[in-house]
Amino acid sequence: MLLSLNLINKYFQYNFSIGDVVNSLLDIGVQVENYYKISRDYKNIRIGKIVFKEKHPNADKLYVCKVDFSNEILQILTADESVEVNDIVLVALKGAVLEFQNNKLVIDIKKMKGLESFGMMLSTTELNWDNIRAIGDKVAKFNFDKNFTNNIGKYLNDIINTTDYIIEIQPFANRPDYFGFYHILKELSVKLNKDLPDLSLSDFSTLSNEYKFDIEILTDKCRVYTGIIFDNIKIMPSNVEFQLLLDSINIKPINNIVDITNFVMYELANPLHAFDFNFIKGKIVVRNAYNQELLQALDDKDYILSTDDIVISDADNKVLALGGIIGSRNYSIFDSTNTILLESASFDPISIRRTSKRLNIYTNSSKRFEKDIPIYYSFLAYKRASFLIKEFLPDSQIRFILSKVNKNLKNLDKALDLKTITADLDKIKKYLGFKELELDNIKEKFTKLGFLVDILNNKDIIIRTYRKDLNYWWDLAEEIARFQGYNFFKNKAINKNINISYFKPHKDFSLKLQEDFKNAFINNNFTYVIGYNLLNSEYLKLFNEKYLELFNPMSNEYNAYRNYVLASTLLIADYNYKQGYKNLKIFELGHSYLDYEKTELAAVILNNNINFLFKDSKSYFIFNFQIIKNIFYNILNSYGIYRDLIEFRESNYKFLEKAYDIYVLDKKIAFIGTINYLVNEYIKDGELPSYTIVFNLNLSELQKIIENYPNFSIENQDLNTKIKKEYQLIELPLIYRDFSVIIDDNYNNILFNLKKEILEVEKQFNNDKIRFKIIDFYLLDNYKELNSFTFRIVIKPFENISSEKINEFLDLYLNKLNKNYSIKRR
Repeated sequence: MLLSLNLINKYFQYNFSIGDVVNSLLDIGVQVENYYKISRDYKNIRIGKIVFKEKHPNADKLYVCKVDFSNEILQILTADESVEVNDIVLVALKGAVLEFQNNKLVIDIKKMKGLESFGMMLSTTELNWDNIRAIGDKVAKFNFDKNFTNNIGKYLNDIINTTDYIIEIQPFANRPDYFGFYHILKELSVKLNKDLPDLSLSDFSTLSNEYKFDIEILTDKCRVYTGIIFDNIKIMPSNVEFQLLLDSINIKPINNIVDITNFVMYELANPLHAFDFNFIKGKIVVRNAYNQELLQALDDKDYILSTDDIVISDADNKVLALGGIIGSRNYSIFDSTNTILLESASFDPISIRRTSKRLNIYTNSSKRFEKDIPIYYSFLAYKRASFLIKEFLPDSQIRFILSKVNKNLKNLDKALDLKTITADLDKIKKYLGFKELELDNIKEKFTKLGFLVDILNNKDIIIRTYRKDLNYWWDLAEEIARFQGYNFFKNKAINKNINISYFKPHKDFSLKLQEDFKNAFINNNFTYVIGYNLLNSEYLKLFNEKYLELFNPMSNEYNAYRNYVLASTLLIADYNYKQGYKNLKIFELGHSYLDYEKTELAAVILNNNINFLFKDSKSYFIFNFQIIKNIFYNILNSYGIYRDLIEFRESNYKFLEKAYDIYVLDKKIAFIGTINYLVNEYIKDGELPSYTIVFNLNLSELQKIIENYPNFSIENQDLNTKIKKEYQLIELPLIYRDFSVIIDDNYNNILFNLKKEILEVEKQFNNDKIRFKIIDFYLLDNYKELNSFTFRIVIKPFENISSEKINEFLDLYLNKLNKNYSIKRR
């Protein structure tokens, strides 16, 4: 949902800053995703009127026009033969700079075949108005726009807003009113302490319904249907400023009638639809579709309907629209339309959602009806749209209006019943911890929100509202808390005399294990991210053919629970990579849902400087592999599970080029690897590089292993401090040292002692000035016939360490091996 700052200020008749509005939205709990500035440069572009036109005497394809700018008439040459005398055009004069379609054009006086042209008549393309409707394919004519016809000679900058701020918000699922701009303004009026003027609505009280026309509702899935017939309609583009506003809030301008219906939907949340009345025979019939009935829709697609769908038809059973979702292209608004039927209705949200999902049609209309828009909004919407139609087209006439309700609602009054909630103000004060709460102040705030408010006995407050999310007195308490603000809550110290020494907090081990890994990854410069649990099922097949699919998803993009946490982490990595973040290390803690719900940790590493930092991709993988490996070793070591109980085995995955499974006590709990080409094929427009490293850990399984390990006790663990003090890794390169020794004894029997001794020497050698960690020790090569074995030690330094010190450490270790096991260096 996009909000325009200019439109907000227009409704309030006040000049709020972007900071005022955004901060107020955040204060009342609205989820603001983003805001950005729109700037348009119309310097030296003027509104003109063509007063003379003739063919160029020296060029067959050029025309000489005289354009009136009120205080002067200038000669402008054009190749567009469609321009005529009295056309209103926009002209770029000397000094104007036009930037469009990667072109930059500086306007100057130009001689063309012997005649001077003092400017250039513009098309919508040259104005960067790609979605703006005007008359003419080349030079744009604006004869329909009174703002232009009444301001001949004015500069475009002076009559059209050149800057605006657009605020992007995410409506809450339980707040369908947040899909209506005006309903959000009601809440802003409370926070900004500024009265919001009422909307201008049409009054139908004096209308005489002599015209014979009927509406029949034959399905329980339509709750209310109102039809209004307008005569003397003239279809044309909306005025340019209105079109620019619609375009800025992501509504594509079509024509004046469709633009009004779309704007009122944006303004009041209730969708509307307009039909060419000349195609409708006898009456409107709202019914269930016939099986295999065909809809030829506005999106140029044909849909086969079922009896579960809602159809708007007439006495001839023509399919005029798929109720609440999309209209038919055969009976919509055309340039020749002169009479319209405006539809304002309320449909069953479950039916709309099921039809949208089955037919894969998701429109602005269906998205709103799915949220269960209050019935009352449909009445507001048609009254508002009727007012705007009369304002845009003063000669239009309302011939007929009729509202019908579903038989289950019995009558219109019942359909429009308000919800009543009663609350004791003293109870709310106690509930919120407020010492004072002025009744008049609360009444004023609730009135601004559009509630009908009564006070009983100076303490009981009664409100009547259409809001779906308000049902109980504590809901009203929440509203009061939102608008009073956090500063209204008083800090209160805990009574110092309370004795809580008997209380011994116990931390759940699963949470502690998650915290251990979370802190370890953060200490290694990973960024913590949070992804969606629900993803697209086709994408999830990349990781596993099994997944948990929803029967009735809100969208096909989110129709299944993720089978690996890595699935959402990869999408986050891809999104950030496309935004220009070429070097990133991210991790996510969350739940996956395959055979059962489990807690997982996933990580993604990519570095665009791979060729600069590493001699090859293998070195890059080993470096990052060791970081993950070290985190793993350190945490498990703190629980008494040492390195010899952890194995890395080569494995194969559909989406990985190179992969290793990680086993603890012979149980698989994780995998690590680099992605292959399939990942970018399954991600929409995926761009992740092939050297992207991924890691996925099953924390639920690891927890079971640790808890079942002998002598495990959570009280003995203090890994948070240990990680920060001893294992915090910084981005210094790993140090590799190889050495060869002669082992006369059985190699398998002595291997454990070799690892044990090097860790002892490491502990002995480290001090306050020199700090490093052995993160791997493994057999590199061997010649059994010579009893010769070559080992590699991988060292992670915490600060710069000289080669001399590393050699000193290695000598100390080898001397100890010789002394204790008669192992000699080769």
